[in-house]
Amino acid sequence: MAKIEARNPSGVTYEDKLKDAKELYKESPAQTTGKKSGFAFEHCWVELKNQPKWNMPKERSKGFPQTPSSIDEGGSNDDDTVELERPIGRKAEKAKRKRTDGDKGFDDYLAKKLQYMEESHEQDNEALRIKADRVRVDAQRADIEKERADIEKERLRLETSRETHRVDIENERLRLETIREEGRIMTLDTSSMNDKESRYFENLKDKILARQQLE
Repeated sequence: MAKIEARNPSGVTYEDKLKDAKELYKESPAQTTGKKSGFAFEHCWVELKNQPKWNMPKERSKGFPQTPSSIDEGGSNDDDTVELERPIGRKAEKAKRKRTDGDKGFDDYLAKKLQYMEESHEQDNEALRIKADRVRVDAQRADIEKERADIEKERLRLETSRETHRVDIENERLRLETIREEGRIMTLDTSSMNDKESRYFENLKDKILARQQLE
């Protein structure tokens, strides 16, 4: 009947439309058997035709408006039942939202994981750089300490050398003074001295000669 009404013929009564619908049904083969037969449930249709389910307009396919020609070209496989898109249920909506949230959460997890790996990689590189700098600084510090120790060692050597040289000079000075004094004593004329003075310088001369003989 919906196909007949979709043609929207002018000046046609309801009875004529009903008759045309019966003829159209009779010419269409059944979907299960493929055989053509008359409509046997007219009494049921009379009772149910005004129910809300059957009064709802049939869903248009692919957004194109129905025309009489498109109805005829549709073939006999179309029936007069209303085909409506079933609204999504609460559980399905919840599952869809959960799936969407799960995908978003997984994407966020991957993004955070990548960020963490990048930051960890940067931290590892920074730690390696710091470690290399520390090793380099420690090596430089060791070189500086060694150089400082060498400088201190050289300073002590020079100081010891100077002290040794000073002592040698002092000893040489004392030796020269001793020689000069001993030479003066050895050449001293004791003939004009009294007996005590004469014996004293004569004893000194004897000691000087004895020491020189030992040297």
